[in-house]
Amino acid sequence: MSSNDFLLPFRDKTQNKPISNIGLTLVMIIALIYIALCDQLLSILTIYIICFIFYISFRARFLKTLNIVGTAYIVIFFIGLSSLFLKQGDILASFPIGNIRIYFYEVAVFRAIFIWVRGLFSVSIITLYTTTITVQEFIQSLRSIFLPNILVTIILLILRYTPMLYQQGTEIRTAQELRGLNSAPYSRRFAAAASRIGGTLIRSIKKGTQVYEAMILRGLESSELVQRSYVKWLDFLIVPIFIIIFTFILGGVYEWII
Repeated sequence: MSSNDFLLPFRDKTQNKPISNIGLTLVMIIALIYIALCDQLLSILTIYIICFIFYISFRARFLKTLNIVGTAYIVIFFIGLSSLFLKQGDILASFPIGNIRIYFYEVAVFRAIFIWVRGLFSVSIITLYTTTITVQEFIQSLRSIFLPNILVTIILLILRYTPMLYQQGTEIRTAQELRGLNSAPYSRRFAAAASRIGGTLIRSIKKGTQVYEAMILRGLESSELVQRSYVKWLDFLIVPIFIIIFTFILGGVYEWII
């Protein structure tokens, strides 16, 4: 796995699209907001399917997002797991484990399920979106929707240095494994982990500074790369349509079926 694979899978080439980067970004943001507001699993699934078809029509590479979605879902699973054992609502089920009986409460179970579903579909929509756009177009769209420049700069730095951080961390971890530190006592393992974190940060900052200086010498200033993009006429049609559709879905898909 190369360092570039760790980065969100933004497309490598800019394509001529009927909708602007601002429109693609707004659709993603609107979908995430409505997923957070939905209180029905079928409504969340419907919003995801619509966004999936929309981004696939712009040649989103679904298979490339599976590794990132799977990795993110591990974190989401443990976040939802913390809500699973809360004492909220009536007892839904109980299971004996030795002399201990574990109870699952109705409200807590449904809260954990919604956290897992919302998290999975939200991460999937974000990664689908990133495969339809380049890093430069993404930053331009953020600036075009009047996001504060300090936030745009922070996001740009994260995108620039995350692969480098991952690469340096992998090199240090490999060196420690070759020295047998993984089979050492726990005290040495903790010391090795702390050394790995500190060494990764120091080496990444040094390497990142060298790359940034090389970019400046070649005239690739970040201020020139992050410019505003322009709205296309289809944006004024697509974005309101998605808002209207998601608003109806938010009202409940079950009511439509009934």
